[in-house]
Amino acid sequence: MVIGLSSALALTACSSQESGSNASDKGGGAMTGGGQDQPTPSNLTDDPQNSIEPVTLPSPKAIPAISAAFRGRWGMVVTDCEGSGRGLMVVSESGFTSHGARASVASLSMIGADTLTAELSYSGGGQTGRRADRLTLVDDGRTLIRQEQNPSGLFRYSRCPA
Repeated sequence: MVIGLSSALALTACSSQESGSNASDKGGGAMTGGGQDQPTPSNLTDDPQNSIEPVTLPSPKAIPAISAAFRGRWGMVVTDCEGSGRGLMVVSESGFTSHGARASVASLSMIGADTLTAELSYSGGGQTGRRADRLTLVDDGRTLIRQEQNPSGLFRYSRCPA
């Protein structure tokens, strides 16, 4: 198929040159669907109207406590918010609890308005340790994404009704 396609392209190029309809005969322009000549850019990366500008990512900023936007009761499913589920997470200014486990903040950094990273000391279920979590608010603060680092995990919570 590739050989057939390249042969067809070569034949098309030859036939258009023989019929005198190549773009170089029309002042370097290329025909568009509207029948008007358009200048062909010499280098497609030199387009001042569509230039690429570098994106500057926000620098993490140390904060003393978990901001109010992240605090509250969060459930993985509706029954968590009703108290009968196991996926309830309660976020306070100094950490969070989730099904018998407690995570206390060792350090916090904000990354933009809706994302923070937390170095946590946790205990629960007979285990203790440290880990880093990233909390991100989406859907105008109605959804919280918690991303654990080492071991990695991704958890989605919905804000419980007041």
